[in-house]
Amino acid sequence: MNDLAEAVSLASINPARVERLDDQVGEARFQHFFQKLCRAKGLPATLQESHLEARPNVEVALPGNLSCRSLLLNGHCDVVAADEPNWNHAPFEARVADGYVRGRGAADAKGSLLAMLQAVWIARELAGDALGPITLTSVVDEEASGGGTEAWLRDQERLGKPLPDAAIIGEPTELQPSTATRGARSFQLAVRGLGAHAGEAYRGVNAVNLAMRFVEALEALHRDLACRADAHLWPELDTPYVFNLGRIAGGSSFASVAAACEIEGVVGWVPPDTLASMSARVERVVAEVTQADPWLHKHPPEWRWSWLAFEASQTPTGHPLVHLLGEESRRYGYRGEPRGLLAGTDMRLLRSLDIPTVNFGPGDMSQGHAANEQLEISQYLDAIRILANVILRWCLAKKGGAA
Repeated sequence: MNDLAEAVSLASINPARVERLDDQVGEARFQHFFQKLCRAKGLPATLQESHLEARPNVEVALPGNLSCRSLLLNGHCDVVAADEPNWNHAPFEARVADGYVRGRGAADAKGSLLAMLQAVWIARELAGDALGPITLTSVVDEEASGGGTEAWLRDQERLGKPLPDAAIIGEPTELQPSTATRGARSFQLAVRGLGAHAGEAYRGVNAVNLAMRFVEALEALHRDLACRADAHLWPELDTPYVFNLGRIAGGSSFASVAAACEIEGVVGWVPPDTLASMSARVERVVAEVTQADPWLHKHPPEWRWSWLAFEASQTPTGHPLVHLLGEESRRYGYRGEPRGLLAGTDMRLLRSLDIPTVNFGPGDMSQGHAANEQLEISQYLDAIRILANVILRWCLAKKGGAA
């Protein structure tokens, strides 16, 4: 547990997640620590520069038996800032007590990353070069744009290296295989009205009222899409689709008709919808509201997609790696049923290249980004056992054979 506690205590805040840079920001210190940890176990870890300045990835590449299946284990080392007001202790001073490790990054996702390291080491000790090729990566920037995994994929292409037969992304899934992730896109909408004195409101056109027509239409779209999601992957939700109104600002005083109103929000979706299909649906709703109102038709709103945009992703639940993770998970008393993950992960980047990918790891996603983040030690230890078994079974199997 000392290694995990030290990993959590090494702050590695993603620079995109803070307003002020200090010595807790950036992943470099952690990556040097992780490289040293790998090498202490006899694993050949190298630092690989990404396009992000002073933010390297760490890669452990084990060539192995080329006739057997290859596997990528990918975990992220960056975390979000720990500026929530109700922490019970310093978030980057890990506490080990009552069967838990507590601190920023314990669940999301250093527990998964270190469990992967331990599992790779165990599998290597047991089977050596009989295993198919194994790659372990500790990547940067997952909490922002996925720049670390993108950089690793570009290196594979540049160096002419083959892509893995399958991949496991280390995320807190409570040791259930997660085969689908949500996509999201943020937006801004600016509506123009016509100002007037409140006593003569009939002379004006209230931009807040107009803006709410778009809000109501998008909320209706949200409800209508509920039936499109796979109920088996999202069993506890009315819908995994999202429409969240994050900010609305309009008018200047109760004494005046609002002449302008701005909205910021985000839409989220799951397969079978995509970034393209969901963007088209939303744009169609905005156009319909605009065309239906005489004022808006003559004074169309300014609609623009904002900076956040990432794709949803999915791996078929019948894939052999999904089955294998579920089977090993059930051996240790977990449900092992494929589920969706209500977050975006680097899975989308691997799936865009047709790499079968599953999110899997110890911890509860609700702990990520939350005050007093914690990881149950017994689940962390089970993750090591499950992953070691999965690596052995997957990477000892011949390509095209059964695990």
